Amino acid sequence: MDLYPNLEISKNFSVKKITFIALLCSIISVIRIICAFLPGVKPLVAFIIIIGCYIGPYCGVAVGVLSILVSNCFLGHGLWTIFQVVAIAIIGYLSGTLFKNRKDIPFPIICIWGGVSTFLIYNGIMTLYLLIFNERYNFSLLGFVALYFFRLFKNIAYAFSTIFFLIFLSKPIGRILVNHIQKL
Repeated sequence: MDLYPNLEISKNFSVKKITFIALLCSIISVIRIICAFLPGVKPLVAFIIIIGCYIGPYCGVAVGVLSILVSNCFLGHGLWTIFQVVAIAIIGYLSGTLFKNRKDIPFPIICIWGGVSTFLIYNGIMTLYLLIFNERYNFSLLGFVALYFFRLFKNIAYAFSTIFFLIFLSKPIGRILVNHIQKL
């Protein structure tokens, strides 16, 4: 008996697929922990976009959320973890939804999507976190815009980091993911 009969999630996840998701989560968590000490080098969003595009929206969400929760055990949890999880879940789901059932995803489109989603979605939600939980900023639309532009160079660096990793990793990791998913 299905616990969630109307959801696609319960029907598409086998033990092999869950194990594969756990493997991807552990690899991305280790890479995130290693890159945490390098300023401006953030491959997480690039990996989640690749996984969402090639495997699907639910896998993109699952791997993104789990890798943030696991890596933050080493990097430190806080209220920002909730906002990171929400941002990565949105990006993973949208990546899987926008590029679902595509055999050849256009390379420039993935790179543009990576830059835009990192710059607007991830950085926008993290700026909202700073605005809500920091006493120095006025919680208003003007305060949000001011804080977002104050963090503009960091946001641009994060977006370019995502584009850089997508340029070099989307094709090889995409081939690996497609080959392994066909075997599952």
